[in-house]
Amino acid sequence: MACVGLVAGGIALSITTCIKVWNRAGESAELQQEARALLEMISRDLRCLYLGLDQRTGYLMELGDVQVKGGSKVDAFELSTHGYAPERFALLPDDIREEWNLTPRPPLTDYVAVRYQWEEETSDQPAGLYRVVSAVPFSGAAAEAREEEETASDIAVISRQLISTSVSGLELSYYDATDEAWTDTWDSTVTPDHVLWAVWVKLTLKDARGRRHVFKTTVPISAY
Repeated sequence: MACVGLVAGGIALSITTCIKVWNRAGESAELQQEARALLEMISRDLRCLYLGLDQRTGYLMELGDVQVKGGSKVDAFELSTHGYAPERFALLPDDIREEWNLTPRPPLTDYVAVRYQWEEETSDQPAGLYRVVSAVPFSGAAAEAREEEETASDIAVISRQLISTSVSGLELSYYDATDEAWTDTWDSTVTPDHVLWAVWVKLTLKDARGRRHVFKTTVPISAY
C-alpha cells in the first residue's frame, strides 16, 4: 500500500505539472496571437497613412501619453488613412448621414481619421486601448466652414472599439528623414516640411499573472 501510495502521488504530481505547463503554453500562445493582431492593425493604419497637400486633413500626430497602472506609458496618436475610404461614409449611422446631408458642413474627404488612445475604466466601459474611426471633413474648402469642423468631427464617429485590455504600454518613435534622426513625437501639421520614413512601435502586454511581454516592429512609411 505504501508503494502504491508513492506511485499514485508521483503520477498526480506529474499530471498537475503537465496541466500547469499546458495552461501556461496556452496563455503564451494567446498573448502572442493578440500581440500579432494588434501590431498588424497599427501597422496597417500606418502603411495606409495619407498626408497629401492639405496638411490639416492629411496628417499624423502624437496626442501625448497616459500613465497606466504600474507606471507604464501608453502613447495616444491619430492619423488619416485611406485604408477605409471607399466605405467611410456608408458606415455612418443613418441619423448621422442624414444630418450630414441636411446640414451645411465641409465636404468629406476620401479617407478617415483613426485614433488610438488609452481610456480608464468607467461605469459603462472597461479600461483598455481603444481605436476610434471618424469621417474627416476637408478643412481647406472654405475659411467660413472651419467653425463647423469641430462639430462635424465629433458627430462623424464611424466606430469606437475596445481592441485590448491587456495593453500595459505603447510607445512610438518616428524617423525624421529630414534631420536623419529618431524622435519621440511627431506632428505633420506643425512641421509639414519634415519627411517621415518609418515608425517604430513598442507594444507591452500583461498576462494573467501580471508579467509583461514586449513586442516590437518597424513600419516603413511611403506616404510621400
